[in-house]
Amino acid sequence: MKITIFGSGYVGLVTAACLSEIGHKIIVVDINEEKVLNLQEGNIGIFEPRLLPMVKRNQQNGRLKFTSNKTLGIQQSKAIFICVGTPENKDGSANLNQVYQVINSLVNEINQDKNIIIKSTVPPGTSKEIQLFFNKKLKNKTTLPTKRV
Repeated sequence: MKITIFGSGYVGLVTAACLSEIGHKIIVVDINEEKVLNLQEGNIGIFEPRLLPMVKRNQQNGRLKFTSNKTLGIQQSKAIFICVGTPENKDGSANLNQVYQVINSLVNEINQDKNIIIKSTVPPGTSKEIQLFFNKKLKNKTTLPTKRV
């Protein structure tokens, strides 16, 4: 299956490496172009046992690619994982700005059914909020039926 993962931090990168290892074709999208260039060169920037050889092996086999091109990632996949940061606000709540930046990109780019998986840490009720957001934004798009995310 072709899968896009938004976010190349610890969660996104490990998820991408593991999914590519079992045969899926993965595109990892990150807005930090310097980080993308480092990943393309095999510099992963985190330590996890056996992760680096897994990343390099799957890059060489063509199953794992890194880009900052959101459109490419969205258009070429059947499933999209959101693995972006949700840092803590001063009041202790989760800052969902990065999650909603990805959701906005999806709403603007999706032209067919996609499975959207949120792997970021989000509070209860976030999926319902995102579904309402999708329903509102996609109301005028006839090519994409709205359904539970």
